[in-house]
Order: sequence, then C-alpha cells, then structure tokens
Amino acid sequence: MQSEIGVIASGEFFDPELVDRASGVSLLRSEYLIRSIGASPTTDGGFEALRDSLERLAASFFPKQVWYRLSDFESRELLTVAGYRSVSLVENPILSPRGARRALEEPDEYEAEAAAVAEVSSRWPNLSLMLSYVGSTDEFRALTHISERRGVARPSGAMIEIPSAMDEHRDLRRAGAAYMVIGLQDLTMNYFGVHRGTSAHDRGDHLTWALVHASGIHATVAGVLLGFAIPVIRDQASGGPSAGPGLAEIFEHRFRPVSAGIAVPVFAFFSAGVTVGGWDGFVSAAMDPVTVGIIVALVLGKPIGILGTTWLLTKVTKASLDRSLSLCRGCSAGVLMRAALERPQPGRWRPR
Repeated sequence: MQSEIGVIASGEFFDPELVDRASGVSLLRSEYLIRSIGASPTTDGGFEALRDSLERLAASFFPKQVWYRLSDFESRELLTVAGYRSVSLVENPILSPRGARRALEEPDEYEAEAAAVAEVSSRWPNLSLMLSYVGSTDEFRALTHISERRGVARPSGAMIEIPSAMDEHRDLRRAGAAYMVIGLQDLTMNYFGVHRGTSAHDRGDHLTWALVHASGIHATVAGVLLGFAIPVIRDQASGGPSAGPGLAEIFEHRFRPVSAGIAVPVFAFFSAGVTVGGWDGFVSAAMDPVTVGIIVALVLGKPIGILGTTWLLTKVTKASLDRSLSLCRGCSAGVLMRAALERPQPGRWRPR
C-alpha cells in the first residue's frame, strides 16, 4: 500500500520541492490565515486578502487537493480580528459557539468565507470547503442548504471534533461529507469538558492515557498522542511567543528529572528481561565480577578517561580549556561534558 503525506497549512508559501512531494493540503487552517490578514472576510479588505491568499495556495498545489477549513475561532480569539461581531466570553472557550455552530448563528460570516472559496475554485477546482467543529449531521445539512440558497461553495468535508459528530460519521458521509478529518485534541477535550492550560486538562491527560492503555493500545503510543496535544508555543490570546515558553517546554523542564532519572532506567531494566531472583539473587548479581567491573568502569573509568584525555591534550597540543573550566570542576564526567558542550545561551529561558 502506498502512503500519501499531506501538509497542514496556515496560508504560508511552500518550497517547490515540498509541493512536489506532498499529496496536497490536507487541512488549511483558515483562522491562522484570517488572523494574519487582521480583518474578517465580511470586510472588503479582508475578503480580497483571503481570496488572493487562497488563489496563490491553490495555484501552487494544482492539481493536488487543497482543503480549506471553515474558520474555527474560539470566542476570545475573535476579539483580536477586526470585523467580527462582539461575542460573550465563557470560562471554557471550547464551549463557545465555534465553527459550524457560529456559522449557523452568523451566516454572513460563513457566506463570506464560502464565497471566497467559490470564486477561487471556479478557476482552481482543486480547492474544496471543509466545515469545522461539526456537531451533527443536521448542522452539516443546514450549512449545505445555506450554500445552495446563496450560491456559494458547497461543503464536501467535515472536521470531527465533537463526540456526537463522531457517532454520526456514517450519516455525515451520506449527507455529502466525502472527506473527514478527526481533531484528536479538541475531541479529547470535548469528551472530558476541559481546556488546555487548566489543571482539569492535565487530569484529563492522565485519564486519557489510562483509557487508551486499557483499550489495548501500547502505553508508548498513548503517551505520544497526548504529547501531540500539548502546545509548543503560546497562542496570541496568551500573549504570543514573546510572553514566555510554551506549555511543552515548561513540562519538559518539570518532568525531565523524573523521566531521565526514574522512568527511563526502570523502563530499560524491565525491557531487558533481567531476572532478579529475590534478595539473594540481587546480592549475588551485585557481587558478580561483571557487575563490579561495569560499576568501576562507569564510576571511575569514565572520569579518569575524560580527565586524563583532557589533561593530555592540553599538554601535548595547543588546545586549552575555556577560562570558565578547570580540571577540578571536571571530576564528574557529566558536569564536564555538559559544561563544555552545552553552554547556556544568553537570554534563553531557564526554570527557577
């Protein structure tokens, strides 16, 4: 079976080599594109900028498929873009009217986006419309009827991020959703009613891991999938990248000691299939000449080897240690190697 790799776009331009290798644009995140434009498609300038961006992207990938996803703004994100009607902020943003639900409440906004897609797809038929945050088949049909009544692009794809839509995926397909994408992050948060950045979201991660593992999927896969749901950089609503490190970097610094010092060694020990054989077996294994030799080599051999080689190189060559280093500070091989190879970068965030 031949695999196909599509790209996720936010309106940026792609290197021609990437365009040649990719199977198309699997998901064009319109809210990123509209936010970079700075104006809603309901405004003249916003509509023209959106249309021109879609034209360039569809043309560069033609004849490969490009899927434009209907904007999926959270309520707080709408406040950052000119031209959108005022919204009421809610404590949990995932419960605010988004995607298909907002399109039904504000059909003019939906019509503007669909009209831009229709105008471009008349020249570049590889551009198609995907509805976001679809909650039911009825919502999909209602927006399809709006498209037909107002003569704009008819949706032929759906993003599944709500559990009820997941249950109706077969009905959605019969209603005309020929292409469906599952948004695992929002789908998980909607299952548990939490939002990223909250303590409830963290507890939801643990519960998700436990349920996925209990279903028979390997724990490593469950952990990797949850890792994909952690934001790497701050979004604009949280101050943007310049406001500080993203949640992924904070977690990395927070859990690295536990991961590197406990989880990885224990995982490696049990994965090696070592049989301890009780306390007597442990004592016997600890006193074995091979065990003693390994411990001596790691505890004494590595420092002696690194320090000896460093001292020898400074004596027989023109090499010299950095002024901030000395052989006394290199008694620990790990400290010496990290100080020489991983010097802190000015301005880089460090955990307190």
